[in-house]
Amino acid sequence: MSNLLPNSLIHSRSIYLKQHAYNPIHWLSWGEDSLARAAKEQKLVIVSIGYAACHWCHVMERECFNDPEVAEIMNEHFICIKVDREERPDVDAVYMDAVQALHGSGGWPLNCICLPNGKPIYGGTYFPKNQWIKILLDILNLVTADPERAFAYAEEITQVIQQNEKKVLTSLKHISTDINFVKLIFQSWKSYLDFEFGGSLHTPKFPLPHNWLYLLRFGVLSQDSAALSIVETTLDAMASGGIYDQIGSGFARYSTDNKWFIPHFEKMLYDNTQLISLYAEAYRYFQKPVYQEVAENTIRFIQRELKQRKGYASSIDADSEHIEGLFYVWKYADIQVVLGGLAAIACDFYGCTEAGNWEHGNNILAPRYSDSEMAKKLAISEQEWKTKRSQINHVLFENRKKRVHPTIDDKIITSWNALFISSLVESYKSFQKEEYLFEAMALADTIVESSCEDFQVFRCPIAESDNITGFLDDYAFLIRAFIDLYQVTFEGYYLEQANNWLLYVDAHFRDETTGFYWFSSTLMPPLIVRKQEIHDTVIPSSNAQMAHNLWDLGIFLDKPEWKERAKKMLLQIAPKIETYPSIYSHWAILLLKQAYPDFQVSIVGKDALTKMQFLWKKFIPNILFSGSYQKSFYPLLRDKFVLDKTLIYTCQGEVCYEPDTSCENALQKIQTNFR
Repeated sequence: MSNLLPNSLIHSRSIYLKQHAYNPIHWLSWGEDSLARAAKEQKLVIVSIGYAACHWCHVMERECFNDPEVAEIMNEHFICIKVDREERPDVDAVYMDAVQALHGSGGWPLNCICLPNGKPIYGGTYFPKNQWIKILLDILNLVTADPERAFAYAEEITQVIQQNEKKVLTSLKHISTDINFVKLIFQSWKSYLDFEFGGSLHTPKFPLPHNWLYLLRFGVLSQDSAALSIVETTLDAMASGGIYDQIGSGFARYSTDNKWFIPHFEKMLYDNTQLISLYAEAYRYFQKPVYQEVAENTIRFIQRELKQRKGYASSIDADSEHIEGLFYVWKYADIQVVLGGLAAIACDFYGCTEAGNWEHGNNILAPRYSDSEMAKKLAISEQEWKTKRSQINHVLFENRKKRVHPTIDDKIITSWNALFISSLVESYKSFQKEEYLFEAMALADTIVESSCEDFQVFRCPIAESDNITGFLDDYAFLIRAFIDLYQVTFEGYYLEQANNWLLYVDAHFRDETTGFYWFSSTLMPPLIVRKQEIHDTVIPSSNAQMAHNLWDLGIFLDKPEWKERAKKMLLQIAPKIETYPSIYSHWAILLLKQAYPDFQVSIVGKDALTKMQFLWKKFIPNILFSGSYQKSFYPLLRDKFVLDKTLIYTCQGEVCYEPDTSCENALQKIQTNFR
């Protein structure tokens, strides 16, 4: 450690902030007190943002923030503030916009130099020591020699951020959001897709599950073979690539190459939960056993590695022993020792060589053959090969456990745990294993227990003090999770809870002018810019999710005004979807509900759940399920109970068909009317 005496971050609950607690820099955490101190001392502010699993954050810490020369400059001339971007995504979004306005791109670590009022003068990402020192001294000289110019520059950057925020939304246009428009979206998207290796054509390649969920649903609804092909190619390539941990399961954050082979080794809860949902949905359509294997093994990975007392941890570091990927890669000689007589087969299957298939003589494990190809090569049955492969993986996994493990960021984030609830529900639907439903229900109960009586939730719900109130994504994905739970349990409690949270969001987040939602609530101290999260990143945008919530709850609770609000939100975004489909794909999924028929299937009677489970077996998008075992007063179920019968009611928009007792007949009715 660089300093025997810790700075103030030692009292933080954030693992990332605590990682900087023994830097020789007088770090403060983000808050009004820190900015007030900067104003009082009339010092510039350094806002340095990162997260615990970030490899280059660790590199800059070693090169700069642990260096006495750097620390002396920063401590004397600046108020230095460290921010965990996962705790404070609102702060991160503002300064990321500043860096992108300056350079056209951004990333982490994110470092901004600001006036005492928080307005940025300059910013960037990773800087080596000498460059960082030069930037600090140059900014100091500018402010000292020409303070008016510095203040004007900070004001200009802030205005650019504010103007960019206003430009996000398009005025309402009367465009036709029909099937032809939806097909144009895919036509404009095609040239950016990698039909050979899956994903997009540029590198690095991020999984972006919401892209493939959209294309899967679009492909099924439109029977577009090219859309279905790119989804299948992408899922196959990721499952057999180095981005997927072949030994311990779970996906890395992204691939640095175009074949999904070389991962950036950090593992994030939000990526893995969404990929579970994607593979589970895709399994129902493609019926590929490998998709079930990937989804279920990823659930096991999350439960094994990230389980905490009251939820699931946010991430696993890319580094161990200060080396990226060290925990996951293998030397050829080590494989020989560990596997003995199985080593030759394992190295052939996983593409391991004596020289290494990656850097520094290391090997990344990624299958070169399918199971059937490997079985044929060995002249054994496919089942015999799968048994042998399981044996190889088990031995390697047990040996790998003895290594120094990467650090786990045990921070529990409400929105990411809500995503896990939804992925467990999706897996329950696809694989019909009750343990997934029970885990989803238990996690939902834990989050509710941590919320307030007025339905306020917290960003990190288990902290004992300094709770940060939840952001829009926390509420949006919680509402979604409870809508999902209702549809597989028929428990009205989940629908009522979702309704109460939506009313809370309307009261504390809604922008009455645009109809969209602010990312932070009225309970949060204001930043230099108040933002609305509109486009998708690696996680669907919180406004897109709220539009989905308004649409679905508008149907379940017979609130047509909520559906109308969702339509108006979508109408403002629709012109952007055709131009930038990959960053508006969650909006595009809502568009599918308007362009194609959407169905409400209500099952009433003592066998309601059994019949619903039959209907899950066929993957059909655009269906909302509701049900009851007895009389119910929910709008979709009212007056539909008939003694000693279980009836399936199928409605399409405002039209309802004759009820069925047969699941096959109901399914046929849906399929016939989809086109």
